[in-house]
Amino acid sequence: MHGDITSLDLDGVRAVLTASDLQYDCDVSPAAHDQPLLADGVVHYLGQAVFLVVATSHLAVRKAARLTVIEYAEKAAVLTIDQAMEAGSRFEGGPVVWSAGDASGAIKNAAHSLSGSIKIGGQGHFYLEGQVALAFSQEGGDMFVHSSTQHPSEIQHKVAHSLGLPMNAVRVEARRMGGGFGGKESQVNALAVACAVVASQTGQPCKMRYDRDDDIMITGKRHGFRINYTIGYDDFGKISGIIFTHLVRCGCHRI
Repeated sequence: MHGDITSLDLDGVRAVLTASDLQYDCDVSPAAHDQPLLADGVVHYLGQAVFLVVATSHLAVRKAARLTVIEYAEKAAVLTIDQAMEAGSRFEGGPVVWSAGDASGAIKNAAHSLSGSIKIGGQGHFYLEGQVALAFSQEGGDMFVHSSTQHPSEIQHKVAHSLGLPMNAVRVEARRMGGGFGGKESQVNALAVACAVVASQTGQPCKMRYDRDDDIMITGKRHGFRINYTIGYDDFGKISGIIFTHLVRCGCHRI
């Protein structure tokens, strides 16, 4: 889903936080600073979080969230590499160029050359334990976070940033990490930050976990790629030069 939010009906929900309720910049991206915890006025993909529901149980949260009605003014979606290039979509952090030697000259002088394209599909992480986090407010505004994460220091950094705290005011523990495959490195940032924000504002412990179906919809996956290449080589197949463009279907955020 890609479109402007035209109305937000929260009838029946007792406790809710939207982007306007967040005191600090709650970015949950690993590095690019391009992934807000909550959508603010516009959603960029199907499954993007718009609000946080605070309730006494996981079941109560899910029931309350189902009462919400959001209307959208839908916009055209950009789903493929070709569509992104036609739309002039930005390069993530780049483009980044690596070079060594005179590849063009080597290809030009090679006995043979070959050009083509390779397409590699994306993958979905299926970690053994779902995304989950638990946060406790501590004395003096410090925060203690339990997180199933491959990157505790990243959780520490993102939580501290979202609360306006120095990093030494946030302690992160990973009791276990039930199979990650890369999907627990940055995707759990959103849960840890959400729990920390709620715990900070309410003074109560907060736990959050995604159901598996929500997890697969909300979290990013391994990207799809297209590699356009030109290679120069000799009669024995030895490569003398290669030029390739590595295009990555990142979606609306880098991760």
